[in-house]
Amino acid sequence: MPFPVRLQMKRTKLKNLVYTALSAGLLCVLSPIALPFGVVPITLCTLLIYLYAYIHTPKVAVFSVIIYVACGFTGLPVFSSFTGGITQLLSPSGGFILGYIPFVIILTAGFKKTINSLLKFIIMLISTFVLYAVGAFWYLLWLKSGDINAVILMILPFIPGDIIKITVVSLIGTKIKSVVNK
Repeated sequence: MPFPVRLQMKRTKLKNLVYTALSAGLLCVLSPIALPFGVVPITLCTLLIYLYAYIHTPKVAVFSVIIYVACGFTGLPVFSSFTGGITQLLSPSGGFILGYIPFVIILTAGFKKTINSLLKFIIMLISTFVLYAVGAFWYLLWLKSGDINAVILMILPFIPGDIIKITVVSLIGTKIKSVVNK
């Protein structure tokens, strides 16, 4: 392999490592800031994950989220309201935290297949409902009951905020991606 090609590959790998570290770090810094609202507080985490899936490669976006969840699992106070540790993952909202991983995987897989903004919007909606499903399933296990009404009441307040987050990322994602990829 010619030297310039090898050098370009090393630069790309380094750039991806830096983006992964910075993205995970930003998640760790901004996600603890929460609006306490019911059992599951509202954070900037999903907004950042939408944005990472939109602007980064799938590997960078997915590993950023995995690093964030791992940091919280080890006890670093990176989850909502500056909490962390396995107790948070075992709490009623733990399913939403664990759900971030399939959430970002679905986002990046969908984004990889399209450049159409409307399709990306729809992919963000679908992945959000997958996140809700994982969180709701976990919550039902935690409740040890099949009270679906409790789950619906828990999820409903998040829908308007998530639609706003999706709209914001849809509007600014392409612009940010062009700046990041310069």
